[in-house]
Amino acid sequence: MVDKVCQKNFQNVDFRGKNLTGEDFSNADIRGANFSSAILVGTNFSNAKAGLPIIWTVGLIILSLIISLFAGLIAGYAGAFIGDLLSGRTYGHTTFGIISLISLISFLIIIFWQGLGSTLAILSEVIAAFLIAILAFLPETESQLIDSLIVGAVFTVIGLAGSLAGLVNMALAIAIARIMTLPKVRFIIIFMALFGILLGALLGVRSQPSAYFVSWIVGLAAITLGAYVGWQAISGNQKYALIKVLAVGIVCQGGTKFYNADLTDANFTQATLKSVDFRNAILTRTCWVEARHLDQARIDNTYLKDARIRQLITTKDGRDTNFDYLDLRGLNLQNANLQNASFVSSDLSLANLEYANLSGAKLARSQLYQTNLNHAYLTGAYIQNWGISTDTQLESIECEYIYMRLPTKDDPDPCRKPDNKNEAFKEGDFADFIAPIIKTLDLYQTQNIDPRKVASKFKTLDLFHYEGIDPTAAAIAITQLADNYPEAALEVVSLEG
Repeated sequence: MVDKVCQKNFQNVDFRGKNLTGEDFSNADIRGANFSSAILVGTNFSNAKAGLPIIWTVGLIILSLIISLFAGLIAGYAGAFIGDLLSGRTYGHTTFGIISLISLISFLIIIFWQGLGSTLAILSEVIAAFLIAILAFLPETESQLIDSLIVGAVFTVIGLAGSLAGLVNMALAIAIARIMTLPKVRFIIIFMALFGILLGALLGVRSQPSAYFVSWIVGLAAITLGAYVGWQAISGNQKYALIKVLAVGIVCQGGTKFYNADLTDANFTQATLKSVDFRNAILTRTCWVEARHLDQARIDNTYLKDARIRQLITTKDGRDTNFDYLDLRGLNLQNANLQNASFVSSDLSLANLEYANLSGAKLARSQLYQTNLNHAYLTGAYIQNWGISTDTQLESIECEYIYMRLPTKDDPDPCRKPDNKNEAFKEGDFADFIAPIIKTLDLYQTQNIDPRKVASKFKTLDLFHYEGIDPTAAAIAITQLADNYPEAALEVVSLEG
């Protein structure tokens, strides 16, 4: 067990697989600690500092500098191949140099506008196929010409591949530096990349001096765009999400680990969570209020991967926001302001909405199974076909009126309850209104129930029919049921169209 009072430094401590239910790590330093597969139900991590220990930070700085030097070296060396092609006097080489230059410019434009995605991959395949076709259909005679063209094709491939490799490496180096928020390191990274270009040009150029200029231009273009890509990736630009995934994955190797841990009802209020591994963790009703740097944590296979959800759970402010059709299972939205938010067909099962402001919220077709709505404010909410169950907690709901259907232009106040618009639910009225619906659900979920026992189990049942369904059909069905089972003493008390 953890010493709750004396010890607050848990750097690099191994808690893998341990049961730490309800333990107190508030204000603790848990950088580098490993909580993988641990049971952390209700554990308090408020104001905790998670992430990288010092030794890993230093190691990653060195790694990013090496990567940037390598990026510049590759880009400069690749540029030297293209420079040699353009300046060479051998037959066919200049043509390949022009192809290389045009292809490289095309690649850079696509990366800038479209990102590192399928379009770039398709263009790479097209160029590769074009070069292969040139070599495949060469005549078998004139061996010197063939050798010359083969060299040109090989140089072209090396030049393009090296330039793109330099770009990706530079993007990765900048992304790692940005995650660690070390601005001075970023300047050193750029300097190392420039030095790498110079070194690559000196080692790679084999022809005329003009090739050095080409090598520099190509290398500089590659690392400049690479730096832009790395910066944009960490800023949240989805076009470069691959770079962010790679950078976060590398940095999180030395960070705090909650991989596969059970964090149900855990508390991360105001915790620093940069470079933390939450992959496959159970995050049911976990509290994230004002948690910092969640976007720089490893959050695969969790609801944290959605930026809208991260914003919602850290600010508890979802006013006038559309959350339709989202999987919001298990979110902790206690005390959240969700006024006029839309949750149409969203899944809020197992969520904590206690004391939440849901006035005017659209809950039509939303799933609220095992959801805590105790003390929630539901005045003016729309509950058409909402999915509640007998284990949905609805105690002490504050509600003056409710709508049974979504609004339309022709009917902005559809199926208001109470029906009289001058009336409002008094204290306890909403509970009385919703109780028969809960009882009906309980009856529906009871298997093989004897109709003769309905009256003994339920005093009243409310059956709601709308959207063109004739409510008299329910009355006829109940009448026939009463005739078939007179001992059940069933009767239609009222019929409302």
